[in-house]
Amino acid sequence: MAPELAKVLKKGELTRQRIIEMSAPVFNRKGFAGCSLAELLKATGLQKGGIYRHFDSKEALALEAFDYAWEQTKEARRGSITMSATPKTQLMEFIRSFRKPLETLAGGCPLLNTAVEFDDQGNTALRQKAVEAMEEWLFFLQELFQKGVEQKEFPRSLNLRSTSMCIISTLEGAVIMSQLLETQEPLTHACTFLENWLNIL
Repeated sequence: MAPELAKVLKKGELTRQRIIEMSAPVFNRKGFAGCSLAELLKATGLQKGGIYRHFDSKEALALEAFDYAWEQTKEARRGSITMSATPKTQLMEFIRSFRKPLETLAGGCPLLNTAVEFDDQGNTALRQKAVEAMEEWLFFLQELFQKGVEQKEFPRSLNLRSTSMCIISTLEGAVIMSQLLETQEPLTHACTFLENWLNIL
C-alpha cells in the first residue's frame, strides 16, 4: 500500500472514531428519536456529507455510538473493582460504584437510556444492543457469584441468574428514581440494601 493511501486511510479512521466519540453523548442525552442531525453536526463540527461519508445512516452511527458509550460505562464500573479481591468484595465494589453519578459520559447509563426509549417499539437494532449489554452485565455478575460459591462465600443453593437480575434491577431502578427526583438518595438506599443483603447470603 502506498504511504499516501495509508495516511489517508488512517486519517479517515481517526475522523470516523472522532464522530463516534462526539456523537455518543448526544445520543445518550437525547435518545435516538430525539437526536437531530443538526445536533450531531454541531457536536462533531462537520457538514452532513462529512458524517455520511463514514456512516450509511443515522442508525448506523447510533449503533456504533452505543458500543462506544457502553465500553466507557463498563470501564468505569469495572475500574472500581479490585481484581485481586474475593468475589464477594468485588460484588460489593461493583454495587458501591453506583453510589456516585457516572461521569464518563454525559447522560448517564446508555443501557438504561436505550432500554427505556425502545421498551415498546419492537425489536430494533438499538434495542437488541441494549439486550446484549444487559446479558453481558448479568453474565459478569453470575461469574462472580459462581466464583463466590466455589470459594464458599455464598451457598451452593444460590440461583446465580435470578440473584444477578435482582441486583441489576434494584440498581437500575434506583438510577431512574434518582434521575426523576434529582437526588442520589434512592441510589444510596439501594446500594446500602444490596450490601447488607450480600453480607447475609
